[in-house]
Amino acid sequence: MICFRWITIFLLALILVDYSADSCAAQESSEGARLRERFEKESPSAWAVLEAWDRDIELSGELTVGHGPTGSVLLHYCRNGDLTLAEESSLSKAKPQASGLFASNGRYGFWVQRKAPETPWVLQYLYQGAEANGALDEIESRYVGYINSYCRLGKVRFSDLSKEDGFSWTAFQTVQKDGKEYVQVSYRKLNQYRRETAPTPVEGHMTFDPSNSWACVEHFARLLQKVRFAASDSDTVRITYADDPVGPVRPFSRVEMVALSEGKPGHKTVFSVNKIGRATAPEAAFTLTGYGLPEIAENSGPKRSYSWLWLGGAGLLCGIGAVLVRFRRRRAVR
Repeated sequence: MICFRWITIFLLALILVDYSADSCAAQESSEGARLRERFEKESPSAWAVLEAWDRDIELSGELTVGHGPTGSVLLHYCRNGDLTLAEESSLSKAKPQASGLFASNGRYGFWVQRKAPETPWVLQYLYQGAEANGALDEIESRYVGYINSYCRLGKVRFSDLSKEDGFSWTAFQTVQKDGKEYVQVSYRKLNQYRRETAPTPVEGHMTFDPSNSWACVEHFARLLQKVRFAASDSDTVRITYADDPVGPVRPFSRVEMVALSEGKPGHKTVFSVNKIGRATAPEAAFTLTGYGLPEIAENSGPKRSYSWLWLGGAGLLCGIGAVLVRFRRRRAVR
């Protein structure tokens, strides 16, 4: 009798637990559906605001790679439509204020360096013709994680993520952080790495602030399978924003990136913003003349040389002349 009573209680407990689990799952599903609907409704127009800000921005700050000031540089970045530049200046005592700068203006791009503020800029490379956007590619590959994480995942704008092959938003939930409520959205995507024959599946989540144009405040991603040449297995990016808005958005003030490799911290990078606002750099800053260097002509692409035709023609005429002379001499002998 006692045994039967305990069995009955146990079965009732199982039924209650199962009902509670189903109820929670249904509630989660309902909440996720509501957040997805809100996300799809609000984020496109909000991200358009962030992308407009991203095309008219100027900032400067200290970029620290690793630990301590030895790996720190000053970074100055400016974008005004199709005009983009990024200057990196050393804070090392061994190379005081040595600078390198990439700039792109739509017609051409360039890379210049100088050893100190009082020394002249020296042209290192000129991007023209088919590689006119080479300087812009260098800027994005070096700094995109520090200056664009609020509105991009890598080089892809948030508004274009759904167009990427293999990308999908998978789950939605609200999270609390620092006394504020955010929306955390999970995703899956495919990364194609060099020397890998097949794409690598990736999963992660991004945490958005709906009150600040759905800007990203945290991003986490991890590889779902081992990749031989990947720099890390997982990455976490945390973005802090200023309290006061500049125009329609509250700009970011700090970006922290932490990479993990096989569960062990790989490297940590921090970008602390000192100044941020609308682009103010003059147009000359995006041209060679702005750095004391001669401007290139509009159609100064590589000119094809035809000197080989003249040389070839002259050689051919000499050969024909020699044959004629020899022929006439033979006839004279005869």
